[in-house]
Amino acid sequence: MNRILRIATGPSALVVVTIAAASASVVRIVLGPGAAYANIFPPPWLGLVAAAMVVPVIVLRARGSDAASLWWAWGCAVFFFGASGGFILDAFRAFFALTRIPAGDFGIVDLAGAVSRGIDLIAALVVILYAHAITHREAPPAGRKPALLWLGILFAVPYPLLKMVWWVQGPSAIQNVGFPAGEIVAFGAAAIWIVVLVGLTRPNGWSWTVVCGGMVGSGALLSMGALMVFGFVFQAVAPSGAVVYGEGGSTLLVFGVYGTWLGLGAVMLAATLTAMETLMNARTASRAVRP
Repeated sequence: MNRILRIATGPSALVVVTIAAASASVVRIVLGPGAAYANIFPPPWLGLVAAAMVVPVIVLRARGSDAASLWWAWGCAVFFFGASGGFILDAFRAFFALTRIPAGDFGIVDLAGAVSRGIDLIAALVVILYAHAITHREAPPAGRKPALLWLGILFAVPYPLLKMVWWVQGPSAIQNVGFPAGEIVAFGAAAIWIVVLVGLTRPNGWSWTVVCGGMVGSGALLSMGALMVFGFVFQAVAPSGAVVYGEGGSTLLVFGVYGTWLGLGAVMLAATLTAMETLMNARTASRAVRP
């Protein structure tokens, strides 16, 4: 696992995913949206902006300016996550397209866009790992773990609660939805996963599997949150946006609640990185006490 981490956090991995992301963004821009649903997603040039930001990240790190490199890296990750917005929906559409389960228009996939958004999501996670390698020190701050537990619970509640309210209100609500069993299970599982991540203390195969799951889960949540936040902003300022917004109050409510995807993803990512620090420090300590 340590060897995999060294590869994933090195500049070579960052360069490879950056070139792939930039190339996929160019192809996506040239081809245009491959399906109508992609019109509401963040614009493809966000991936090019993120790719360009990788250059100062590497250069500043090579010159020993770790603090400046770190700031650029986090900014770069934000833009990569923004460019990846919608990939989870692409994945669901691809599932129906591949299995040929009848799903109507939901079985249509914007292939070039899906590939580009998937690479952007991978690039965002690689940038995060690169930034973590810059900041990794001896041990996480003492108050970080309890804070992550409470924030995980806090951000896991609003989205299922909103769906529950819509279900109770029935057809006259903003959305006519069924009982939100899937949302309750998914967000409950995310909160439990954060609890498990925070509680990890010993490095073993199971603990590293949990860490990998946390990285995947946080990436999925951050990508969906980015779709809502970045998509909302660009649709709001676009001269002819594909989304027609309703009343200001309800729009802000939905925006805020769906924005908790972003908050929950950030908390899970922080818990994942904290678990990585704990496990690596525990491994180092165990090696130090061996005769």
